[in-house]
Amino acid sequence: MRIILVQYRPAIRLYKWAVTLDKLGFDVTIGFSTDLIQGLDFSKFKVINIRNRYDFSEYDLYISFNTNTKLSHTNTTKVIQAVGDLKGIKEANSTERKSLQNSYRNVFISEKQKAFAIKKYNINPDKCFVLENGIVDELKGKLKPKFYDGFVNLVYEGTITDITTNHRNILQQLILLSQNKAVRIHIYPSQVSTLETYKYLDNIIIHDTVSPYELISELSQYDAGLILISSDTISDMALPNKLTDYLAAGIPVLSNPNKTLFAFNKKKNCISFINNFANIKKNINFVLKNKGKNFNEYCFSYDENSDKIKDIITT
Repeated sequence: MRIILVQYRPAIRLYKWAVTLDKLGFDVTIGFSTDLIQGLDFSKFKVINIRNRYDFSEYDLYISFNTNTKLSHTNTTKVIQAVGDLKGIKEANSTERKSLQNSYRNVFISEKQKAFAIKKYNINPDKCFVLENGIVDELKGKLKPKFYDGFVNLVYEGTITDITTNHRNILQQLILLSQNKAVRIHIYPSQVSTLETYKYLDNIIIHDTVSPYELISELSQYDAGLILISSDTISDMALPNKLTDYLAAGIPVLSNPNKTLFAFNKKKNCISFINNFANIKKNINFVLKNKGKNFNEYCFSYDENSDKIKDIITT
């Protein structure tokens, strides 16, 4: 089977699907229209620029990663929508609606997201599946020893910005967190981050961006990972990639309240939810209580569940 995986700027989730499908023996091509994320190795795949291209009939399957496409209602190639978030729900006449309604299959990252989309967009439930964000063996790395400097060392990885209207602006949460003198907060920004304002915060250490192949190893030396996401309809359905990275690194997670993360944590107890950023004593106690525990058993593995991906695209 010939499969093309498409994203405007192919990112980490597409990469994980690509390497998993390659291991399963599928012929995988990567399609992009802007550029490729630096640091990810796509050299084993055929990579093509698909700007202004709409005929993909040479492929058996077109998998679109959070990229609304006319293909799902104008082309004979089977289209799977791999949904990261539901950006189109705020628009009255969304191309997202058509893409999800007319696709061959839709793959969501959480049950809550799937249920919402089925109801909101009137999608056939039989073609909707859930595959949570996970890890692949290529990204695991070797775990490092912990810091022992008298502080509780928290780490945040991902894109951050100074733009006040952007949901990746976590400045206010960090200002409050930095008031907790028992902690030090380490930030590993992505390459597209803007950081100037963050450099002047107390108890905040900004590190250089690291390769995705080194990230899990780097995260493993800290006491807990931070998830700081906005509280809205879209974010409440999110299961962030950074959750996967923290658990793969063996560390617990501190997060602001989120309904999908509540559901994920129900039987795992690997997340402590922050109700007051200026006073996280309860959350610090959770971290200290679990020091020495390895949380990577709660990380979903694409390699161990590759048959689930195969079933989604072939059955």
